Amino acid sequence: MWSLLLAGSTQGVFFWAAVYTCVVLLISVVYQIRTSLWPGVAGTLIKSDLQRFGAAEWDKSDDDYITETAYSYQVNGKEYKGHRLTAWTVVASHNFRFILKNQLSRMKKNQEGDVIVFYNPKKPEKSYLIKPGIAGIITTALLAVLPFLLYWIKYY
Repeated sequence: MWSLLLAGSTQGVFFWAAVYTCVVLLISVVYQIRTSLWPGVAGTLIKSDLQRFGAAEWDKSDDDYITETAYSYQVNGKEYKGHRLTAWTVVASHNFRFILKNQLSRMKKNQEGDVIVFYNPKKPEKSYLIKPGIAGIITTALLAVLPFLLYWIKYY
């Protein structure tokens, strides 16, 4: 396959691109599984909103948006502040802001109305408000093997 890649063959380029993609996605699967096991603690939500991302456009329909959150929480008596909603930063256009609003609505709250903050037990300063779900983990794993399935279908 190296010789095909060095020769600029489509088959060689596609194969090594698939290998790279597979490695990156499998690392992501491992990370998602690890973060899905993080414990949760009650926290105080300070801010939860959408924020314009990048340069403002004259026409508002051309603007992009990201979620902006801020929260505080305690682990073993020590106060921490966080700002990450999920491990993924999603940028959405004006017309697709509903995706970000849906993300914000997925924050879990306890009976007192506090948000549940999921934190890394080894590094409590690292936290998220939404843990990866099984559907996302399975989707990422399927995307990892998809290039090899396409390669196998095309060349065998």
